[in-house]
Amino acid sequence: MDDEGKDRWHSSVREDDNDDDRGKCKRKRSGEDEAKDKDGASEIPSNPTIEKEGDHRRVDYLPSCRCQATKARTQSVPSKNHLIETWLSESCQSRHGPDIEPSPPSSPDDMAPKSTEAIPLRSDTLSRLGTGYSRSIATAASVHDSNYEKSLAMRNIYIERMDPPVELMRRAMGIIARPRASPVVGDAVAEELVRIARGLRNENEDTIMSDLGVGIIPAIARLPDERLAKSANQLWSNHVPVPLNPDILINPLRLPNPKPDRAFGYSSSAFTSNQRSIIDSLVDDKFGKSYAMPDDKLLFPFLNIEFKSQAKGGTHYIASNQVANAGAIALYGHLELMQCSSHVQKLDMNNPQFFSASIDHEQVRINVHWLRGGLGGDSTYSFHVEVVAKYSLDNKEGARAAMEAIKNILDYSLDTRLKGISEALDEYREIFIAARDAEVFEKVF
Repeated sequence: MDDEGKDRWHSSVREDDNDDDRGKCKRKRSGEDEAKDKDGASEIPSNPTIEKEGDHRRVDYLPSCRCQATKARTQSVPSKNHLIETWLSESCQSRHGPDIEPSPPSSPDDMAPKSTEAIPLRSDTLSRLGTGYSRSIATAASVHDSNYEKSLAMRNIYIERMDPPVELMRRAMGIIARPRASPVVGDAVAEELVRIARGLRNENEDTIMSDLGVGIIPAIARLPDERLAKSANQLWSNHVPVPLNPDILINPLRLPNPKPDRAFGYSSSAFTSNQRSIIDSLVDDKFGKSYAMPDDKLLFPFLNIEFKSQAKGGTHYIASNQVANAGAIALYGHLELMQCSSHVQKLDMNNPQFFSASIDHEQVRINVHWLRGGLGGDSTYSFHVEVVAKYSLDNKEGARAAMEAIKNILDYSLDTRLKGISEALDEYREIFIAARDAEVFEKVF
């Protein structure tokens, strides 16, 4: 065989070998594709949770809500479309509106997974998992922005948006301006307060808080009653957020957790042991947050106070943005108690349930927070803030009236408001025990 013939023979052998190798590769890939098609892996991306737990894992990870128990069907490896359909059809809905938006982690430890079960996201966010959802959790709206009220409005929270009920304002003014049995502020004390306020023009917020705060609100230094509780710069990281308006189809920026300069609520001494035990059940089933204790200290808060320094750019406008969310959270928790105790039909929304105050070196503003809605079977409520009084600190009459207004709010909250909450807790306990006993009886028989 000549050299040219040998070269053609070797080339033919190599091509035949390559054909055999390609055939084997094709058969190998075909077998792999068949196995993937059988397992469904070629249709959906891998799910690390399912891979970790095994194909036998049930997909019924949705937590049950107090208003509606939910169970998901078992699937070996569900398709993407089926997961979305299951979510939309079986996710739990809040009784007051759409699912509550998740609060951001308050510490790095909170970011670690606490269990192998997944917490569901809002159903209207599935199509935008990733960029939009992550941004809404990581980024909060700023109380300093002029469009902050837009973020509030998406939760039906409004600042001086509509005229408040005349009866509500009459009662609110009656509470803060109620004549006291004996004058609590003499002329000398009021004049000293005016002098201190005039000297704080160029001071920062902390100085105004320390020098002026105790003068206007002695309860900051010492509580007048053991049933009261106070907090200072405490983050409300344990609250149940006010839900989004059901008409909102996007994920807006989350609202920042309130952190009032000073806040007042009730201590555990304000309630009986039975009432304290039922307060523990006023918890959101999805995220484990409390309707009654938003900051892990105050029970059913009723007064928030924000101090501002004009020299550092602080304004009553910013303060109203801050207290609007906090007041709505407090009212939302109170509403939940009324719902649970069947008191919502008897809820008198003209009775003030929450006040706030903003204080700078010139003026004290008192706001009343009120609830609107729930009429004609409509379960949608809105939360409102309205200025009820302004007191100038450049004269002793204004200084005296501001001090007495805060004292009167504390007195009212220990009397009328506390009585209503205690009655609702007692009734809710009876309903809770009856429902529990009925469930036990049904299981036994």
